[in-house]
Amino acid sequence: MIVFWLSLIDTARSKGTIGDSSMDLGRLGKGLFVFLGFCAATGCKDERGPVPEVAPLERDSAGIHIVESLWSEPGNGISHFVDGPPSVRIGQVDGPPAYLLSRVGSALRLEDGRILIVDGRTELRVFDSGGEHLFTAGGSGDGPGEFRSIRGLVFARDTLFVFDAVANRMTFLGPHGDFLGDVRFSGEFHSLLGSRSELIAVGPDGRFVFRPFGSTVPRRDPVELFWSTSPLLSVTRDGQTADTLTVIGMDWLTGHQQVMVPPFGRWTSVVANGDRLVMTHGDRFELEVRSISTGELERLFRVRRDPPPLKPSVWRTAVEEALEREARAQGGRSRSPEALAELTDQIKPLTNIPVPYATKPAWRGLFLDAGGRIWAEEASPSDDSHRVFSVFSADGYLIGRATTPMGIRIVQVGRDYLLAVRRDELDIEYVELLEIRSR
Repeated sequence: MIVFWLSLIDTARSKGTIGDSSMDLGRLGKGLFVFLGFCAATGCKDERGPVPEVAPLERDSAGIHIVESLWSEPGNGISHFVDGPPSVRIGQVDGPPAYLLSRVGSALRLEDGRILIVDGRTELRVFDSGGEHLFTAGGSGDGPGEFRSIRGLVFARDTLFVFDAVANRMTFLGPHGDFLGDVRFSGEFHSLLGSRSELIAVGPDGRFVFRPFGSTVPRRDPVELFWSTSPLLSVTRDGQTADTLTVIGMDWLTGHQQVMVPPFGRWTSVVANGDRLVMTHGDRFELEVRSISTGELERLFRVRRDPPPLKPSVWRTAVEEALEREARAQGGRSRSPEALAELTDQIKPLTNIPVPYATKPAWRGLFLDAGGRIWAEEASPSDDSHRVFSVFSADGYLIGRATTPMGIRIVQVGRDYLLAVRRDELDIEYVELLEIRSR
């Protein structure tokens, strides 16, 4: 592996990409150190993946540190994959109530191996590392320790923070589910976020970070693409003061009194870990790293790669399929075929919009593992039989790619595992612990 990396240095010198300066050589040495460190941590043997032709380029611009990786396609470039059976599977078709899952909202694996599952938005079920039920906390209601709609679960400083978006309340639970207290947020905060917002982090200063879901989208004529923005909020522990860290958004297709999320649309994905926020807006291969306390942009991680082009025929087919799904979702199963056809005709004009994008999206979702590595899901992988992720070190180096199965909803990425929700052919939900393996 070292010989391989040194050959890259010689190639870079011959191309004039780097010189003999200590800065250039130090940059390459750092790239080798990070790369080998990843191998040591994950057990990879000859993990070349999408190895850049030279070490990532680093520079500072206006006080922002930029790390730019060069992209190449050596084979399929996959260094890590998830393809085996789950080591733990929670959920049953028939059995004790604690194992019957429905509408799993979120799940979280703690460092001691216990698995927490939010079921039905009102119950918090806790299982041991082998999937045996330990206890259930919460339940539907407005009393202390009860919930109406759990939208966010964060474990920090030996406390479980549970956000109820409908009750407008944060509940604090101990490691074993004991009730420690709660706080209600101000009405101003609730009006900013609404009832579908989500707790994504608790900062080092104890402030809560919330991701809103959507905002008011005008129903306009003619048909147009609308970028809807919302504030990413930091709220004091007493729930009385809210500050905007940054602004996030998403695309909507609107017109003829209808609104829908467009195929190949862009939206802001944001995750948090420790003292930083990581974001991408989906339009290019770029990650923003911001302070979780102030929202200030500190770093940019880039990959020198262009998203694939979007052909008009692919756009039209995707829009027609999306409109059909939207009509069925709005119509529901109780609608007659005639009523469903009428609703479809109302939505049909949305297909008249010209192709609004020159390219497909870059990334469409982010995860941070316990080691600070960033998993960025590629929106348009060449092989659509798997989900594909670009994996970055905490310092922003592109260190590999990973594949996971289709048909699962990933809720957590660990150092060597995924926690995911899967539905079977009977529409029964399961929470699965899946091993991440390396080539």
